[in-house]
Amino acid sequence: MKKIFILIFIFLSLILPLTLKAAACNTNPSGAITNTSGTCTSTPDTYIIHIYKSGLCNGIDPSSATIPNLNSQCVTTFDSGASPLSVTVQNGISSPLASGTITRPPNGTYTHGFVLIRKDIDMKAIKTLANTVNGSSSGSGSTCWTESGIATSGNLTKCGTSASAVGFTTSLVNNLAGSGNCPSGTPAFHCTYEEAPYDVTYAYLVTSSNSQATSDSDVANLLGFATFSSPITVSDSSTAQIIQFRVTQGVTLDFSGGALNMYSAAFKTITGIE
Repeated sequence: MKKIFILIFIFLSLILPLTLKAAACNTNPSGAITNTSGTCTSTPDTYIIHIYKSGLCNGIDPSSATIPNLNSQCVTTFDSGASPLSVTVQNGISSPLASGTITRPPNGTYTHGFVLIRKDIDMKAIKTLANTVNGSSSGSGSTCWTESGIATSGNLTKCGTSASAVGFTTSLVNNLAGSGNCPSGTPAFHCTYEEAPYDVTYAYLVTSSNSQATSDSDVANLLGFATFSSPITVSDSSTAQIIQFRVTQGVTLDFSGGALNMYSAAFKTITGIE
């Protein structure tokens, strides 16, 4: 008899770099960030993604410009329906699925996993710095935090002596230029990312009908695939699919404009079968 199959999301601390690639921020022994120029990345306090589907695939080539067919080449193990499920990602905290349909995949071996999310990423962060800096929105101090709003519509980082009115800064992923293998300065809607020891991942920016976008204005969702370093097997004894979201570099601290601006950076998914 096949056992009940469940889908478990484990939220670690994000499949795709979403913005400029940067090294992790430097810190002093007290944990305060010492960077004062350029860009660096850190862990946000809260990260929200909006997921439509996830599942397993076999015999696909996500390095191709042609998007794999989710219906014929993949098995959907989670489906939120017409509206995405908003999932809060916090470091070290597991979160149950509040809604959606979970389906056990057929027994067999799978070479890839996929996740389909909406293009907007919400991020909240409070950061302590070793030096006094100006916030891109307003204020000056060694504590800086995000404010509510769309990252592309204005600077949304405030600094002072203590955080107040901390909000979610929303980043819209309309173009992957300058990340992964996608060159800077040109529109890019399909990229590859490699980061040892994690699985190689691929990103497509897609329309609302999940065909590949050809312009920024077409983009509605982000479709990511991971190539497993070793194929995973579903058998009668399998009871769960584990999906982990790693967001230890989920917020970019950008000092390049003369004041600190914080916005969403990178996440990565890791999946397995138990």
